[in-house]
Amino acid sequence: MTSIAVLRYGAPEPPPELLPLHAGNLSMFYHHGDLRRIRFGEREVLQRIYVAVRDENWETIPFSVSDLHLERAERAFRLTFTAHHAQGDIRFRWQAEIVGMADSTLRFSMAGEALSAFRRNRIGICVLHPAHSYAELPVQIEMPDGACYEARFPRLIAPEQPFLNVRAMTYQLGTAQVTLHFDGDIFETEDQRNWSDASFKTYSTPLSLPRPVSLPLGAQVQQAVTLHVSGEIAESHLSAPLSALHLGEFTQRLPSIGLCVAKHGDALSPRQIERLRALNLAHLRVDLRLGAPNWRQTLRRATLEARALNVPLEIALYCTADAENELSQLTAALSEFAPPVLRWLIFSAQELVTPPPLLSLARRLLLPEAPSASFAAGSHAQFAELNMSRYAYPDADGLVYALNPQVHAEDHLSLMENLAAQADTALTARQFGPDKQLHLSPITLKPRFNPNAVRAEVLPAEALPRQVDPRQTALIGAAWTLGSLAALCSADVHSLTYYETSGWRGVLEREGVVPHPRFPSLMGAVFPLYHVFADVGEFAAAEVAPLYGQAPELAGMALRKANQTRLLLANLSHVPQLVRLVLSGTYRVRILDESSALQAMLQPESFRVTGERHSATDDGLSLTLLPYAVATLDAVSES
Repeated sequence: MTSIAVLRYGAPEPPPELLPLHAGNLSMFYHHGDLRRIRFGEREVLQRIYVAVRDENWETIPFSVSDLHLERAERAFRLTFTAHHAQGDIRFRWQAEIVGMADSTLRFSMAGEALSAFRRNRIGICVLHPAHSYAELPVQIEMPDGACYEARFPRLIAPEQPFLNVRAMTYQLGTAQVTLHFDGDIFETEDQRNWSDASFKTYSTPLSLPRPVSLPLGAQVQQAVTLHVSGEIAESHLSAPLSALHLGEFTQRLPSIGLCVAKHGDALSPRQIERLRALNLAHLRVDLRLGAPNWRQTLRRATLEARALNVPLEIALYCTADAENELSQLTAALSEFAPPVLRWLIFSAQELVTPPPLLSLARRLLLPEAPSASFAAGSHAQFAELNMSRYAYPDADGLVYALNPQVHAEDHLSLMENLAAQADTALTARQFGPDKQLHLSPITLKPRFNPNAVRAEVLPAEALPRQVDPRQTALIGAAWTLGSLAALCSADVHSLTYYETSGWRGVLEREGVVPHPRFPSLMGAVFPLYHVFADVGEFAAAEVAPLYGQAPELAGMALRKANQTRLLLANLSHVPQLVRLVLSGTYRVRILDESSALQAMLQPESFRVTGERHSATDDGLSLTLLPYAVATLDAVSES
């Protein structure tokens, strides 16, 4: 029998519990070596304080915690533990002391030692400032020599670090006066929204210094950060037991939504084709590496799948230095296979950002073969690379970049917190590409590759590939997907391409494949996130309105098309949420949660016709959403 934990998280064990702590008027949670959601009253002051060990590939080395000891006093605490990082040739241990004081002071200190010799890019304390409340906030920066300068957290995503040479920072956050002091190294701040993290990060070891650095056996690392907050506590309704959501104005249009052709190479079965056609996709994306020997077979398979699903292709081309010859060979293949080309995404196989001359060459050679197809250029890595280059691309109809939420952190809290940054990437891209269509392609749960890798990584034989996340099979994956769609539908983007059609990175499982023990899918099943795309696909090209209110643990949107209205709502948290929708009328409500997930996965067609009628009262319509549940509400005509 499938456990509740597997249905929620795609893993047999639930995540570590959040341990509440208080220091004067500060409240926070301890969570596996980190401090999370540090608030002054109900105002979030910091998103997270943690220690990161980053190897020469910029991979974050996982750790275990031992010797956890907590002492509590009135409005104060002292927490100590030992963290052990171990992966490959890396062995690093650090002792933590976290002290919370009754005067709303918090000190997080670490003392570490290298237990092996290894190469690192960074080791030390990181502080995350929540981007949604810090954007445009004035701040005074104190440098190591005692001199100060005035600065401001950026509104749009900054391509370079906004603050350098940081020893302390002071700022006013509403009614709160905040001071942070850093010890043990030189710190600086970067805009993590470049990687779709919803935070600004203050970290040690400036990026201007050479890296990687060889750390000898026995090397010591000692750092600390001290937070002090004073002032009046602002009133808030965040802690209210019932979250109220209001329906906004229908001012946006639903972007066209597609999936990627699966990398595993299996042909789609008739049942898979039928289920994928039910999603009413706008396109399929296929990647062609024109310097590789098998791109013709890939194009042929993608063309067959596009015809079976009755959709056009978004074709991503990766060209080498021999681009003109490769593109000439492609034109011959286009005549042979006649793929239905909607859009070309032009990339370099050697660079992370499209060189403008390559785009011009591709347009000159390919436009006669597919006159109605558009051309997009940008980055096949992260928004960061596009933001830092900011090429004008006069020959492009659109800009394109990939997106995933796990460049820096993989835990459930970070996954959901980072949704808030997705719209900021599009709003920033709009500033340097105001006349371009925006294409986010692909959007995945895990990074597809590591653009910073300097050496190959060897994983244990039993491990899943780095690109695979078991949460693809679980309710949390469906909730995140709806959160992503809701965020990006507010940002005036032209198209969104998610995941793959089938397999480990898809919306449904492969046919006849025994599931991997670390990827708890069900044979012949769809994944819960399939139903998010089905709900949205039934309203393709609809008008979109936001659902808004003081409910950070919820995400949703409303769709309107041909006098039909559908509301979609997701619980982004690991605890039940009671929500009140401020609206009138009667709705057919279908909820995807741990009580209905098995039917939704194994019998998706029958699940989709279930639902119960709910009529709003004078106070609206109230629902209880279990952890990571997704609710679909269809307005019922009273006539």
